Amino acid sequence: KPGVYNDTILAGLDFLLMEMGKRQMVAVLYLNNSWEWSGGYGFYLEQAGLGRHPRPDEVGYPAFMEAMAQFATNEKAHQLFYDYVRFIIGRTNRYTGVKYTDDPAIMSWQIGNEPRAFSKEALPAFEKWLAEAAALIRSLDKNHLISVGSEGLWGCENDLSSWTRICADANVDYCNIHLWPYNWGWLRNQAGQEVMNDSTLGVAKHNTTDYISQHLTVCDSLRKPLVMEEFGF
Repeated sequence: KPGVYNDTILAGLDFLLMEMGKRQMVAVLYLNNSWEWSGGYGFYLEQAGLGRHPRPDEVGYPAFMEAMAQFATNEKAHQLFYDYVRFIIGRTNRYTGVKYTDDPAIMSWQIGNEPRAFSKEALPAFEKWLAEAAALIRSLDKNHLISVGSEGLWGCENDLSSWTRICADANVDYCNIHLWPYNWGWLRNQAGQEVMNDSTLGVAKHNTTDYISQHLTVCDSLRKPLVMEEFGF
C-alpha cells in the first residue's frame, strides 16, 4: 500500500546494483508501468480510490486500456507515484552504503515502462505528468540520466508531435522507442519458418525502417540520442 514497501525486494535491488557495480555494468531503473504485470498505473488508480483495477486476462486489452486512460488525469495517483519516486531515489544501498543518487551502477532513471495516455484526449495531461515526473527526478538527482521509456509514436496514440514535445523536455536526456511488428499488426506470423514465407513480411520490414527513421529525424532536430530499448516478435 502507499508508503509501505517490500523490504525483501528492496534488498534484492540493493544486491543487484552491488553486483552490477562489481562488473562495470549499468542499470536503467524504470519507476512505473502502464501494463499490469508490475503494478503501475492500475495499482496507483486502485489506491487513489477507483476500485480494483481490471486485468487484460480478465476483461481483454481494449477494456483494460480504457480503464488505464484514467491515470493521465488522476492527480491523486500522480502524487502517490511521486512519493514512491522520492522514496526510491532517496535510498541508500544497504550493502555498499552508497546513495542511489551517487551510484555509478545506475545509468538512468526511467519514468515508466511504455507509458501511454491510452487516449488522444488524455495526451495533454499525459505530457504534463511526464514533464512533472522528469522535473521531480532531476530535482532529486543531478548525477544520472533521465529517460521516458516510451515506445515512440505507438505509445503516443500515433501522434508524433506529442512524442516530440515529450522528448524536447530539458530534463529528458535521451529518447526511447520500442518495436513490436507482430504485436502491432504489421506481421501475420511471429515464429519459425512461417515468418520467412509470410506475405506481410515485406510490409513489416518497410514499416520498421520507416518507424526508426521518423524517430531519428526528430532526435536529430532535438540533438538527443535515440535508444531502441525493446524489439522483437
